[in-house]
Amino acid sequence: MFGISFGEMLVVAMVALVIVGPQRLPAAARYCGALLGRLQRQTAQVKREISREMDLEELRQAKDEAERIAMEVKEAGAAAVPDRPGAAPAGGVDERQGRP
Repeated sequence: MFGISFGEMLVVAMVALVIVGPQRLPAAARYCGALLGRLQRQTAQVKREISREMDLEELRQAKDEAERIAMEVKEAGAAAVPDRPGAAPAGGVDERQGRP
């Protein structure tokens, strides 16, 4: 899990046994385990928050792109609508007379 071999874990356990003592070793191991679990939960929460923020940024970019395209379509539609009633669109066919 941490790149520690069995021999290294055995040495750490022996040192912990000598430093902490056999009476307090189980409590110290429980405390270290709880601390490690809390650290893993916090790390997972930070990863989720970063992922959520990245998703929100992608949604913002997609929204901006959609708004830009909508504005372009609106401008293109406004350019295609004649200014005067009954006037033919620019480059279009006058439907009343059937000629360009």
